[in-house]
Order: sequence, then C-alpha cells, then structure tokens
Amino acid sequence: MLQINRNGQFFSEQGLMSNIASTDWSWSPLFADFDQDGEQDLFVTNGISKRPNDLDYIKFISNEEIQRHLNETKIMDNQALEKMPSGMISNYFFKGSSSLKFKDMSGRWDGKTPIIS
Repeated sequence: MLQINRNGQFFSEQGLMSNIASTDWSWSPLFADFDQDGEQDLFVTNGISKRPNDLDYIKFISNEEIQRHLNETKIMDNQALEKMPSGMISNYFFKGSSSLKFKDMSGRWDGKTPIIS
C-alpha cells in the first residue's frame, strides 16, 4: 500500500497505480533520493524466516494423515517445519518520478539476491 496525503483532508491508496503493489512479504519501506535526481525513490525490504502461508505448505499440512501425526507426536512438528519454505526473497528498489509512478529497478540497483531482511 502507498497512502497519499490529499491536502490534509484524507488519504488515498495509490500502490497499484504507482506500480509498487505486490512486493511480497514487505517490511520497512524507505523513501530517499537514491539516484540523486531530485525525486524520492523507494527501497522495500522483504523476507520472513519461515513462510506458513505458502500454498504448497498449506496443502501438505492440511493432509488428513499429516494432521493425525501432528496430533499424536511432536516428532512430526520438526518435519512440518522443515517442509515450510525459507521465505527468502529479493528486496525491491523503485525509481520515483514527479507523477507518483515508480519504475522497478530491482536487479539493476542491487544484486536481486534472495534474503531475509
């Protein structure tokens, strides 16, 4: 989400129209003029230690046999955690403009290395 202050009257959600929607499991956005062109750019950190909302993991954990094992023993807990995806994903860099449109510069301004930020 990107909330724009409209003259102190209200805020409007602008993320999709500004091309910054769907940055995954995002944390700590930082606005700064990274390329020193006079416009605010955006850096969005990503990643989470384990990813319990991954659809493959949900399918695995929803299996009746797996559910029975989870209820019967703690040993299955470790197997379930091992199946959970790591959650490592690349961070995002967006180049700002005066029109509130951003251009994805990820991979050009950074290494696009999956990480847990």
